[in-house]
Amino acid sequence: MTSAPDSDPGGKSSRPGLWMAIAGVCGVAAVGLGIWAFTLKSDLDDAEATIARQTQQLASSRQRIEAQQQEAAKTEASEKAFGARAVARYRRVRQRLLTEERAETNLAQQITTEAAQLQQARNQTASADTAEERAEAQLRQARRESRLAAACARGSVAAFNEFFNANDTDAGANAALKELEQLQDDCEAALQ
Repeated sequence: MTSAPDSDPGGKSSRPGLWMAIAGVCGVAAVGLGIWAFTLKSDLDDAEATIARQTQQLASSRQRIEAQQQEAAKTEASEKAFGARAVARYRRVRQRLLTEERAETNLAQQITTEAAQLQQARNQTASADTAEERAEAQLRQARRESRLAAACARGSVAAFNEFFNANDTDAGANAALKELEQLQDDCEAALQ
């Protein structure tokens, strides 16, 4: 007996359905793989864009760091030069102050000497016999008064320096007052 082609369970008539099912599954798989590939390509493009952006930011950061390092080097060189100039200025000022301190030490002695010479000039003026001797003695006396006044002025400035060089106002005022009191007797002679 011959069976009809539709009734054969293992025959060729069931194969086209199987192939259609396989083709359908393959089609769905192909569409899925296409979507997956498209998504993967999109993710890869995003990753490449992120890497490119980060590379650009890194290059920009390196340039900023290099610029900051150059600026820091310039600043450091400038500070070193300023430091060298400041040290040189300090040494000049210190030398000047040491010279002034030596001059101040000799100033009291100079004022005393000038006051004694002024008194001697006054005595010579008082004891001059002729008008010519008196004129010369008065000229010497005027010069001595001028020298004493100049020395007293330097002494007053030195006394004020004591005030400004002190650690506090009271100590400075006391030191200045002491200096001025020491000068007072000799300097009054210039005013008489």
